[in-house]
Amino acid sequence: MKNTTKVDNTDYEGFGERLALFIEDRKKTAFAKKIGTTPWMVTKYLKHGAIPAGDTLHKISVQIGKSMEWLMTGMGKDTTIAIPQDILDILEGKHESLKRDLILYAQKLKEREAEIEEQREIKATLDELKQQLGPKKETEKNSHSQTGDPEETDADLGGPETGTWGF
Repeated sequence: MKNTTKVDNTDYEGFGERLALFIEDRKKTAFAKKIGTTPWMVTKYLKHGAIPAGDTLHKISVQIGKSMEWLMTGMGKDTTIAIPQDILDILEGKHESLKRDLILYAQKLKEREAEIEEQREIKATLDELKQQLGPKKETEKNSHSQTGDPEETDADLGGPETGTWGF
């Protein structure tokens, strides 16, 4: 039976198999350097059910482009937009002005994302209304009857183009 780690009663069996999809045996050393650990630890993750600490898990997620949730459970989104290390360095660094600028920029992006989503919803609503009104408008154009008779149209009533008025 394979040794698996449980944290908070969650069974993380399969973490090593999911990670192995992205790491070739001969490239463990290079991968270990990228995530700041040893090849021995990578082997433990891959073959012995070891689960990395949160910061190492995040680095793995960034390196392979998969969400931490998917890595841990096999569920949820299997892709993620991981936070690049240089942004993490800014947030952890001493430059308060850079942190403030980064946070303001992120807020502006979030606001813009909300605006774009609102525009998409409005466009979808308009498109839906056009579809609902489209056939009715054509029917209205072709049957403006004062008597209620659908066979009688504006052409039957005459008009300035015919020189007569039929009412």
